[in-house]
Amino acid sequence: MISIPLTTVMAGLPSDSSSTGSDFPYIIELTISSPDDDVRGKPSARTVALTTEDILREIFWRFDIASDSNHAAANRTALLYAALACMAFMEPALDVLWWSMSSMMPALKLLPNLQIVPNTSNTFTFSNGFSDDGWARFDYHSKRVREFHYHSAPAQEMATAALFHFSQYRPTIFPRLRKIVWTTRLSPSIMLLTPPTLNSLDIAGIEGDNPSIMTTLLLVLGHSPQPVTEIALRGPISGTYLTLVPKMTSLSTIIIPDFDVSVYMTFLRQLGTLDGLENLHINLQTSATESFALPANIGFPALRTLRVSGRFDLIYRFTVAIMSEQVISVSVSSKCSGKLPQPPQPPPSPKSIMAKKKKKLVPHSPPKHVYDSQQPSDFSDLLAFITARWPHLSRLDFDLPNMSPKYPDTTSYTLLEPIHNCPLAESISIRGFSRILSSDQDLVDIGSSLPNARVLMIPFSLPPL
Repeated sequence: MISIPLTTVMAGLPSDSSSTGSDFPYIIELTISSPDDDVRGKPSARTVALTTEDILREIFWRFDIASDSNHAAANRTALLYAALACMAFMEPALDVLWWSMSSMMPALKLLPNLQIVPNTSNTFTFSNGFSDDGWARFDYHSKRVREFHYHSAPAQEMATAALFHFSQYRPTIFPRLRKIVWTTRLSPSIMLLTPPTLNSLDIAGIEGDNPSIMTTLLLVLGHSPQPVTEIALRGPISGTYLTLVPKMTSLSTIIIPDFDVSVYMTFLRQLGTLDGLENLHINLQTSATESFALPANIGFPALRTLRVSGRFDLIYRFTVAIMSEQVISVSVSSKCSGKLPQPPQPPPSPKSIMAKKKKKLVPHSPPKHVYDSQQPSDFSDLLAFITARWPHLSRLDFDLPNMSPKYPDTTSYTLLEPIHNCPLAESISIRGFSRILSSDQDLVDIGSSLPNARVLMIPFSLPPL
């Protein structure tokens, strides 16, 4: 095992970081060797591993520096020490250290003419002129940033004049940025985070103080030479924003947690025409007081992963109108009742109840009315449709918390019949019932029909001894 005394190395560093013009001034070059090295000079496997950037980068990725980690600060310090230890460690350690940022300030502080605006504590700008040495340090580190996560209001804002001043020298702060996650109010500084490499955008503070920022951002991304493939728009959404999203024709993943399907039906049809859209997460809401029609075929020909939540009848109508036959993962969540109002039915006779309990589970075919997109349905019909339509499902997830009062325990077991249509399923989770399986034989029947299942979450209650 090779041990490098980092504290000794750090103790020998000068304290003034500006005393040298080097891009990274505190490098002490060490020769890494091992007692196992060949006597003829051939390096051992251990030495090769510790001098190979790809291997070192994998090692340094084990340092958890996520913002929510309890060890983030200590691990960042360890990565810094590793970068300072030797030339072999420097590049891979710095790549990991700068990969994800939550503020622009670490990069901007590399510029020597950064100034706080007088009479304010939350705005900064730049003095006139940028030195070549200042840009060299800035470019050396900023090119490593790939993700930008902005989760709280900035402690310091960039003044409008500073934005214009900076953009005259560099079009973007992080030239190789790939992903933005922005969960606070939008500010104009986000426009300095739109390099051609950006392909993923997750925005929660959509409205902010100036809605035009979001419109401008989507217009810029829509004309970027590098296609945007993932976009998430969280919070209140205006029609202006929605009309710009379908123009990003290379989108493969769309997340829209709050969507009024009765108002933006045209937008939904436009999304359905995207040939490359494979992953959709949508929360269906409606402001309509009366029932409204969904088209029988709403598109989405390449969809593979569907995560849909909202009112149960909207989920049902939307699901049956999807065109794709390639869906392999479906997740349904609804806080509303899983069983829609139905005409009153006469109570079942004791004989019919006993017949249902003794009924053997067999592959289930959905009733004909399931294919009618305007026909209200309940959980059993939707499950029957999904499993019959996409028999190659690998994951199926239902979360219907208000289901139990609608289905008495004496009839719940038969609801699982449609699952037998999906023998390739690896994960099945059904939440919302107080009990479905109630005997060992129930488990045997389910297990024998799902040979590939690795995760099975179904309410189970053993009978009393």
